[in-house]
Amino acid sequence: MIDIISNVGKFSRTHHGEKELIDIWQKPEKEFDSILEVSIDTKNNVVNVIAKEFNKGVFRDSLFYQQGNGHVGALTKIEKFKEDSKLIQKINKKIESSLNFLEITPKLVNEISEKVFEKVRIAPSKSYIVSFLKDGKKPIDLYLDKFNNEIESTYLNKTKLIKECHLCGKTDIIYDTAIYNCYTMDKEIYFNTDGPDSNSFGICKECLLNLLQGRDYTRDYLSSYWADSEVMILPHNYDNDMDEIFKNEKLSSTHSESKLIDKLRLSEEELFEDLGRLNEPVDIVFFEDPKTSSEWKITYHIRGVLPSRFKLISDLEKKYSSEKYNFRLRNILNILAGGSSSNESKRLLNTIFHGKKYSRNLFFNKILRNYQKNHFSSGKKISDTLFMDNVHAIYNFLADCGCLTNGWKFKIKNSNGGYEMAEYASIDEFFEKNNEFFDTDQKKAWFLIGNVYSSMIYYSKKYHSSNGSMNESYLEKNFFFGKKYDYKTFIYFVNKCSDLIIKYKSGGSLKSDFFLNAAITQAREYIGNGKDPLPADEAKYIFFWGMQQRIGKKEKNEDTLTNEGEQ
Repeated sequence: MIDIISNVGKFSRTHHGEKELIDIWQKPEKEFDSILEVSIDTKNNVVNVIAKEFNKGVFRDSLFYQQGNGHVGALTKIEKFKEDSKLIQKINKKIESSLNFLEITPKLVNEISEKVFEKVRIAPSKSYIVSFLKDGKKPIDLYLDKFNNEIESTYLNKTKLIKECHLCGKTDIIYDTAIYNCYTMDKEIYFNTDGPDSNSFGICKECLLNLLQGRDYTRDYLSSYWADSEVMILPHNYDNDMDEIFKNEKLSSTHSESKLIDKLRLSEEELFEDLGRLNEPVDIVFFEDPKTSSEWKITYHIRGVLPSRFKLISDLEKKYSSEKYNFRLRNILNILAGGSSSNESKRLLNTIFHGKKYSRNLFFNKILRNYQKNHFSSGKKISDTLFMDNVHAIYNFLADCGCLTNGWKFKIKNSNGGYEMAEYASIDEFFEKNNEFFDTDQKKAWFLIGNVYSSMIYYSKKYHSSNGSMNESYLEKNFFFGKKYDYKTFIYFVNKCSDLIIKYKSGGSLKSDFFLNAAITQAREYIGNGKDPLPADEAKYIFFWGMQQRIGKKEKNEDTLTNEGEQ
């Protein structure tokens, strides 16, 4: 990661010009309410304090930098002032530090404090910047070199050693820093930045400036918020084409983002399509950079994603989207990783971006747990049918990505070049066109019995209906989730459905039992003696799939083998 950002910075310096150290070293600062400008006449030791409208340029003009207890420049912050001795002492120390930087006698601290606090007490809830002028001149006009030297020696750890730079290999004076004050995934290479000894990591001044300018460029154009994390998109080699793309100069977006990287939030498939046009692999770095801490931490690093993978994922997101539903990677993360924030979700993204194999058994296990949670949710927001449609999209997306095997025709191309839901005239056609998935008779058996069971739920509601209203059926209760979905469970469902067909026909709720009995007979033949059974979770998935899948015409027809009863 460090060397990639150095390459970005080298490009930026060459094509966008050098930045001064102060411009690439200062942190982005927030807005304040007002500036209290302290003008000091050193010849006469006269102090004057005036309130001015806030301008962010004050941080640069005052050569301000602060990290932890470290303080450089001539500026002090006051936020929500209160009469507290510790707070007043802290402010006084910063004022004294500012005077020392400006080479002004610290004897003026008390006088300056009194005049500053007099202004602050008028509106103590506001936030203030205390800046300084020396004999009418700004600190940047007087002490820029002093600021640069102090930053280099104190914060960039400039040493007196002449060694080989860890990044470019050139022998030069070494800076003992990696710029980012963080724990990084690069620790196996850059394992020590604790001192100028023979083992410590060090870089030359050129690479230092590359890293600093690269850090700024990366923050401005290659960083965003995605998958519940701050994230950087880092092409391995940076050139003019990438600069134009990421700076939004070749963008044809349907949204109004200020930079390309922000597409990750609203239209990731568009960004992936753009990344698919690059000629370089890309690293995706998830990180934490808390504003209250100087520690910066990489939480996960996806390395070397090829442009072709971005293009494939973009195409598949479009394929599995609809007019009402935009398919995104977060759909997969929510189901299989419990959301986007965990490292499990980042590992899953790594699997998708590199087309690695995902455990089939783990997939069905997580799917069924989510299905059960959705089915019994008190504030249920989505029907079981729509939930299974989402699951089918995820399954086939992963199959198209090479992460799972045996996909099926869930969505097919239409005459307009887009995609639509596949429809099937009969069970036989359904099995035949999806023979890659239904490659064993056991799978067909579980699908058929699930389809019949769904019809039994419909007829149960009809049989027990009162005043034309159909209440929840006892067949939808928890007991069928708790089954083992082995051969014994299959025979249980067969016998249960056979008994109910007789009951509902004799009760007048069912006109004809021909198609249902034929399906049960076919399911018995498919299951055989139950040898070489499916894994339980996959059998359960196919059973529930059979309950939800629509086969045949959409018109209501209770004598055909469909789950029309839910319409």
